[in-house]
Amino acid sequence: MTEEERKEKEEPLKLRNRFRIQVKKYWKYTRKWFPFALLIGGISGVLMALFTSLVVNMQSWLSNVPIYIKYLIVGGITSIFLFFGFKEVYGAGLSHVLSHKNTSTPLRARGILTKFITSTFRVECLPVVDRADQKTIMGLISFRDIETRYESELTKIHSKRSLTIEELDSEEEDINDL
Repeated sequence: MTEEERKEKEEPLKLRNRFRIQVKKYWKYTRKWFPFALLIGGISGVLMALFTSLVVNMQSWLSNVPIYIKYLIVGGITSIFLFFGFKEVYGAGLSHVLSHKNTSTPLRARGILTKFITSTFRVECLPVVDRADQKTIMGLISFRDIETRYESELTKIHSKRSLTIEELDSEEEDINDL
């Protein structure tokens, strides 16, 4: 066995050991939050599938309607929502989410629902839009409140997990020693 062959066999072992160390190190954190992440991912996926199916069904329902009538439908529905005080429907799909991103105000359920409905009509009726962004947003927007509710607990966890540069260097040396 040559020197190169021996090095090739040792290299995967080092990588495997590094992986094992990382898994052991973060397993407690992963075990705690993984079920929660699965729940959020599952519900978000269901909401995204609902949004996509609504758009596809509306396309089949309104396939024979001329485009200028579709513009009137979207404008009428949006105007009705604005008339009754639903300010959330104003602007693009991201505008409502981004307006709450760096604030402590929670998203209201009525805002999520009205944005969901108007985005469905806009995506189906108006000519050129991207469905992927809208359905992702609609799936994730409903969990913005969870982040604000558990923010203090998450901050505690992240403060425990934050490392200084010296600690990172010492961890890197420990890994290299293996």
